[in-house]
Amino acid sequence: MRFSDVEGDAIGFLVARFELPASLRVPSPRPPEFYRLYGTGGDTMNRALDAPQLTVDAWAEDDEVARRMADDARMAFLDRRGELPLWRRVEATSPYFAPDPETETPVYRFTVRARVRATRRQTTPAPAGG
Repeated sequence: MRFSDVEGDAIGFLVARFELPASLRVPSPRPPEFYRLYGTGGDTMNRALDAPQLTVDAWAEDDEVARRMADDARMAFLDRRGELPLWRRVEATSPYFAPDPETETPVYRFTVRARVRATRRQTTPAPAGG
């Protein structure tokens, strides 16, 4: 069994859904609107079920835009419509205002907790003639 790259899966999900940049780090140069998503813990339930926790930051030049982005992303994770097929139960906290301390750029933050099923490992066939 193998657990997927939940950060990568979630970043790809946000980019596909909203057509905005999303990454683990604050991009340089920083675009006017983007998502930052990173793992912040979680538990491994057993060999087949992981329970990661991800933090999602919605950055924008305006408070209202950042809040709307966070609300939209939160609802997208809760209503993932099969776009994250290995993700089972998903919970998300309410977004809260957490401006960047260095620049005072508006940021709304929330946490996603999910149950993610592992996939079976691909087996490599034995070399012929051995």
